[in-house]
Amino acid sequence: MNRKTIAAALLIAGTLAAGSAALAQQSAPAPQGPAAATAPVLTIQEVMDRLTREGWRDITKIEHERGKYEVKARGADGVRMELDIDDRTGAILKQERD
Repeated sequence: MNRKTIAAALLIAGTLAAGSAALAQQSAPAPQGPAAATAPVLTIQEVMDRLTREGWRDITKIEHERGKYEVKARGADGVRMELDIDDRTGAILKQERD
C-alpha cells in the first residue's frame, strides 16, 4: 500500500469511530442513582417549571448554594413552605413551614 492509501484508510476508520461514539452518546439512557451526581445542574427556570407542574405556586425565592436550590413557595393547600431542591435531579430534599 502506498502512503495515500494508508492515510485514506486511517481517515475513514477515524471518521467511522467518531460517528459510532457520537451515536452511542445520543442513545445513552439518563443517569440515575450515583451517576446522577455527574448530571448537569438544573437551571432556575427548570426548577420553577418542575415545581409548578407539581402544584407549587407563588414562588418568591430561589437561591442556589451547596448542591441544592433553596425555594420559598406555596403548596397546593396555600401553606407557605421553604424547600430544599436537589440541583441535579429536582427532587425535594426537605420542606418546612416558612
